[in-house]
Amino acid sequence: MKSTRSTLVFALFSSVLLFACGASESVSCQKQYWDGLVGVCVPAGWNEVSTEQLRERGIPQEVVVVFQSEQLVSGNIPTVLVTKEILTRDFDASTYSESNVVSVASLPAFEQVDKQELKIDGKKVHLHTFIAQPVTEEPKKRFYQLSSVSRGVGYTITAVLPVSTDKAVERQALTMLRSLTFEQSIKKEEK
Repeated sequence: MKSTRSTLVFALFSSVLLFACGASESVSCQKQYWDGLVGVCVPAGWNEVSTEQLRERGIPQEVVVVFQSEQLVSGNIPTVLVTKEILTRDFDASTYSESNVVSVASLPAFEQVDKQELKIDGKKVHLHTFIAQPVTEEPKKRFYQLSSVSRGVGYTITAVLPVSTDKAVERQALTMLRSLTFEQSIKKEEK
């Protein structure tokens, strides 16, 4: 099950928004992030935040990687992040994914918007969309999130968007989330 600490890591990034430019129907993978354990398609205009920068900012070790847009949106840096937690018992991908859906329901002002089934590396997981306000002094945000497991570790990838967003932003965020993989060959394009 998701720990309180993982939920707190998630809340650290709640003030960050995801933004993409352009209205293209497809989102291409400019580069493929792969650290030997986890992979993600990174669209044009996104950069990886160095591990050193994350640690300088006090971001805990549970954060595997953070990507930030080159563009600011209303003074915020758009961000997608991957977190991990060592599991103390065996979970299959679907059970772990569902436990994540349940764990975020405790966030302030939580509202489930959508929940879809999809497959990551052939394993059934849930992509859930919700609105929450983890930091009470900040406005509500729309979150897109999915979780899966690999080799005894639970991974969660999260994108944060404004409550009202355009389709181009949504496509870019969903491309990154749907591209999560634990196999070295990852999707190059998502429509």
